[in-house]
Amino acid sequence: MPHLCYHANSVPSSSKGTLLKSAFGVCVGILLYVIAEQAVFDSGWYLRFLDPDSLAGRIQLTLQMEWNRPRLPVPLVAVIGNSMFAEGFSAKTADEEAGGRVRFANLAVPASQPRSWFYELRAADPDARRYAAIVLQAEEYSDEDGAAPMADYIADLHIIDGQLTPADALDFAFSYRDARLRFEALRGVLLKGYIFKSDLQAFLEAPSKRLERVALFQKGYAESIYNYEGHHESLAGMSVDWASRSIDFPPGVPADLQQRVREAVLRKRAPYTGMQALYRQRWFGRILDRYRSSGARIIFIRPPRGPAVNPSFDSPDEPSTIWQYASRPNVTVLPVETFQPLERPENFWDSLHMNTTGRNRFSRMLAHEVEPLAGKRAR
Repeated sequence: MPHLCYHANSVPSSSKGTLLKSAFGVCVGILLYVIAEQAVFDSGWYLRFLDPDSLAGRIQLTLQMEWNRPRLPVPLVAVIGNSMFAEGFSAKTADEEAGGRVRFANLAVPASQPRSWFYELRAADPDARRYAAIVLQAEEYSDEDGAAPMADYIADLHIIDGQLTPADALDFAFSYRDARLRFEALRGVLLKGYIFKSDLQAFLEAPSKRLERVALFQKGYAESIYNYEGHHESLAGMSVDWASRSIDFPPGVPADLQQRVREAVLRKRAPYTGMQALYRQRWFGRILDRYRSSGARIIFIRPPRGPAVNPSFDSPDEPSTIWQYASRPNVTVLPVETFQPLERPENFWDSLHMNTTGRNRFSRMLAHEVEPLAGKRAR
């Protein structure tokens, strides 16, 4: 019977040499890739060239705006959220309302969520001493679970990856529940080329165009955000019949917008699973803990949620992580009715975002509510 095994010394020397060369080549290739990763992405060098229209580019511009902001002799209030704040809040209008006694910084980034906000604040305020108060967006105070767990919101990786370090890799990755997403997040933090490869490819295809666009945004981003007036369109004239679950729209509202409004306004409550509560406890909790010793006041607000909102939503009888935080000495939770009068069609241009009219009203109301709190640093 022939032997089914062989000894290493039975392999021809030429084959050994080929195997060694191949292994050496693979090792060199891996080493070069790691060096390139470190030099291009982990060093932060490439972040300055990100597409300004991408989510990662937007948060980089927002952070650069904060890093360049001079220290002020008056309290500075950070307002952080997603597109509801990016469209709905004007730091300029709030500054005017506060009369120079307090200044506001709009750190809102579209599509971002509390997990991203934690890392964004860490990057904008490394020593947790910059802001006298931080306004956090909460669409609802109750812990309503959405169609999918917020913990598995993979867009966070694409938004905040540029601000993550290898030390964040395991913690960030295991904040996802799904095993596949954990692997994707872990790989993305450690090998950022996987996340930025499409952006880099687009850059290399038209480098001069990208450089011109980046320079344009870097030069005027802070001013454009500060002076942005919002959308002038309005849903004024829209009415909702809750009994028949129907909506009448004024003339001129596009069909696709009508459909989005119907889906948002007439949606049904998601079943309670506790996943949203766990997510909020983890990420809002980390923000609160980070600023506990600084004395900065954390202010939760429920912004205007849409042109019409089901009156049964956000019931005080539902579980609420945010109301549990209200007992902490550095936390203020504004009453749910504070901005509820603005939940009217004339203040919105789509299902979620305020228009110019709503933006101005909301910004002035927010400044009026927040200004006296900004000077009350927790002890």
